[in-house]
Amino acid sequence: MGCPSAPEVTREVDELVASSPAVAAAPLMANASVASDQGGFVLNLALTDGDGTHFRRIDAPTCDELAHATALVVALAIDPALLSTHADPGGAVARAPAQPENVPGPAAGTSQAPQAFALPAPAWNQPPSFSNEPPQLLWRLGLVESVAFGTLPGVNLGTGLFGALQTKSFRFELAASSLSGTATLSGLPRASADFRLYRAEPKVCWLIANASYAFGPCSGLELGWLSGNGHGVDAPQQKRPAWVGSNHGALAELRLTSSSVLGTTVEAEIPWVRDRFILAQRILFQPAVSLRIGVSLAAGWQ
Repeated sequence: MGCPSAPEVTREVDELVASSPAVAAAPLMANASVASDQGGFVLNLALTDGDGTHFRRIDAPTCDELAHATALVVALAIDPALLSTHADPGGAVARAPAQPENVPGPAAGTSQAPQAFALPAPAWNQPPSFSNEPPQLLWRLGLVESVAFGTLPGVNLGTGLFGALQTKSFRFELAASSLSGTATLSGLPRASADFRLYRAEPKVCWLIANASYAFGPCSGLELGWLSGNGHGVDAPQQKRPAWVGSNHGALAELRLTSSSVLGTTVEAEIPWVRDRFILAQRILFQPAVSLRIGVSLAAGWQ
C-alpha cells in the first residue's frame, strides 16, 4: 500500500485549521520528501513563511502515521494554538499514536484528553540535503554574444554556440565562436585589414549552485585559426596562423523559467602563439592578453 498523496495530506491540514483565525494571516509553503529508512519511513519537511525557511525531520514506522504527523506539524505552524485543543477545529478528534508498552492507560471511569503525535524536537539548524539544491544533472544548449578588448585590433564583437553538462559542483562546456575586428593605420587611408578569429573552446567551471542560480570560476583552452586580409597586410609565418591559448574567468547564471537560463561570463584570454600581422611594413597586430565579456541565453533541461 502506497503513502498518502499530497492532496490527502493537504486535505487533512485544511480540516485541522478549518476554523482557525490564523489561516488567512499566516501564508505558508510546505515542501516534503519521503524515504524508507530501516524498516520505517523518514520525512524531511521544509516550511517557508514570513520569517524564512525552517526544516524538520520526522520518523514514523508507517507511511500513514508519517502523513498524519506531517499534517499536524503543518497545522501547528499555521496556528500554534491548536496544540492546546482537545479536538481539531473541524470537529474530528486528533489521532493518537499507539500507547507504548508498560505505560498504564487512564483509570476506568476517567477521561483523558486526546494525545497529539509525539514528534521529535525541531531541528531547524539541520537542513536536509534536498532543501534548495539543483537537480543532480543538467544540460545546457545556447547562444552567446560577446565583446572583446585586445583580442583583435579595436573593440571586437563575437557570436557563438555552446553545449554544457552541469552538476551542482561542476560544469563541462564545449563552445564554438567567431570574432571579428578591423584595423587601419593613421596617415594611410587606403591601408586597412579585416581580422577574423574562429575557435573551439573546451572549458570546465567549479560552481556554487542551487535551483535558481549558479556561479564560480572557469578555465579553458582555445584552439582555432586567425586570418587577416586587406590591402598590404602580410602575415610573415603563414596566411592563416593557428590560434592556441587559454582563458580564465568566472561564470554566473540565473534560471529564468523551468527551461531557460540567462548567463554571463568575464574572461581573460591568454594567447600561446603570437603571430604578427604587418600592414605597410609596420607591425599592425600581435595577440596579447585580452578581456572578453559574454552574455548567453540557453535552454536547460534535466
